[in-house]
Amino acid sequence: MPTFHERRTEQLRHRLTARALSALPEPESWLDVDTGDGRFPEAARKHFPYTSFDGLDPTDGLERALAADRIEEAYRGRLTTPGLTDRLRSRYDVVTILRPPSDAPDAELRAALAVLRPGGHVVLHRGWARIAAGTPSCTVLPPTWRLPFLGRPGPAPGGAVPYPRSTIACPATTSSTCSHSAPNAAFSRPSSSR
Repeated sequence: MPTFHERRTEQLRHRLTARALSALPEPESWLDVDTGDGRFPEAARKHFPYTSFDGLDPTDGLERALAADRIEEAYRGRLTTPGLTDRLRSRYDVVTILRPPSDAPDAELRAALAVLRPGGHVVLHRGWARIAAGTPSCTVLPPTWRLPFLGRPGPAPGGAVPYPRSTIACPATTSSTCSHSAPNAAFSRPSSSR
């Protein structure tokens, strides 16, 4: 069972991640992978009140998230569960995976990109930076600074909000730029040409 400080740190990380993503246009649909009891969708809803949040998790926490109205739809299993990716294909504007990579990170990243709509974003835990570095359409930026109370002081660039353990990966296209840091990595699926 997590300690009080571990729970508070997780809550802070969820709020800061959601706040960092609030610079994006409000997505219509969002899938939180390994949602547990839905604490991240609960934090993100404060910044995205009109977004439909769905959860994917192999544990019983999924039912608690659904019962507490933290998510609208619940899917039991993993992103790589056979048939699930096909069922959810091109359905989401944002997919979050806010935990370190699984034993099959390449398959999981492919599945996350498959459930995205064109122009969507995948937001990943900083542990994915090594995998992101090998993805041709993404650039990984190093952390910019840390929260002083976590023992890692650093200068705040241009009055930006402090983000713990920040890494961001953005699409390497001429139309996209990375102008801020986020607590996790973010991938974008290219928009389809029209």
